[in-house]
Amino acid sequence: MPNAQTRETLAADIWRACDILRRDNNCGGVMEYVEHLAWLLFLRFLDAQETIWEQEAAIEGRPYARILDGQLRWDYWGRRDWDAGELIAFVHGTLLPSLQRLTGDPLRDTIRSIFSERTVVVAASGYNLKDVLAIVDEIDFTSQDDIFTVGQVYEDLLRKLGNENKMAGEFYTPGP
Repeated sequence: MPNAQTRETLAADIWRACDILRRDNNCGGVMEYVEHLAWLLFLRFLDAQETIWEQEAAIEGRPYARILDGQLRWDYWGRRDWDAGELIAFVHGTLLPSLQRLTGDPLRDTIRSIFSERTVVVAASGYNLKDVLAIVDEIDFTSQDDIFTVGQVYEDLLRKLGNENKMAGEFYTPGP
């Protein structure tokens, strides 16, 4: 389970994850490492949100069917101590294809479209991906402080993406 972090520590960890991804052989620049990080943050957030929905359903005495269950749950693949090669094989051979086949309701359709409209960039090195997964796993998506910090760092990443690629207006609009 995630540990409490200060905003500064969390921000530094997210930037460290970017540095790890930036050094990966499969990363050609800021646009790709932002994409790497974005899909990992999305899946980690969705898992945390599904846990909340599951708990609410239990309190209300109604069933809840997880969108991402079994091998697709973060607990299964994001926290598992994989061999680096097995992790990359799982992500390419099971996780991404399963996300690209989701159907049944608007949320599943949205997730499918996120992962199937374009090729999701994945770290070439399972070792790098494992290091980044450990960092993302420490984010507590039930903490407003952590969510705020992730949002701030992500805005900074988008600003950097816009500045480096001369597309600031397309990717970055300041929060205020």
